Amino acid sequence: MHTSGKHIRNNHNIWYASGGTYIIWYTLDAALELTPGRLGAHLLPAGHCAYVGSAFGPGGLAARLKHHCRRSDRLHCHIDYLGRCSRPHTAWVCRQAVAWEHVWADVLAGMRGAQRPIPGFGSSDCRCPAHLVGFRKIPAVNTFRRRWRRAYAKTGPMAVLYLSQKGFSRQPG
Repeated sequence: MHTSGKHIRNNHNIWYASGGTYIIWYTLDAALELTPGRLGAHLLPAGHCAYVGSAFGPGGLAARLKHHCRRSDRLHCHIDYLGRCSRPHTAWVCRQAVAWEHVWADVLAGMRGAQRPIPGFGSSDCRCPAHLVGFRKIPAVNTFRRRWRRAYAKTGPMAVLYLSQKGFSRQPG
């Protein structure tokens, strides 16, 4: 069952309608030249890209994930440029009033095989090197979770969501 922000509220399930932090995964079957705004042209290698963000505005995680699932006519932020070329397929989310995006970007970048292919991507409002991390193979969510919890003891629960143009679900497909 796919979910939209409106559907969530109607079912009194506010888990995803509240704010939190997310990692959204994209797969690139071939190398891609991407020009995200003022960052200039960069070559993304074939493989997987993880974009780390947070959603504390109206609609919370549900609204933000729904935005990433559809192709935007207006290129508002760096990730919208990637969304024009590739569809997200999976998200790792944490509903907690703490914006973990900077920590998560660092934890991901410290994992085996990680690279930050576009300096400044997604981090124009902070001092992080980038919020986009590339991998040849997607790391296991449990490995990421362990590293995050090892570095920060007071962490929140995480969920894995499967994305499509219709929205998201806790079930694949």
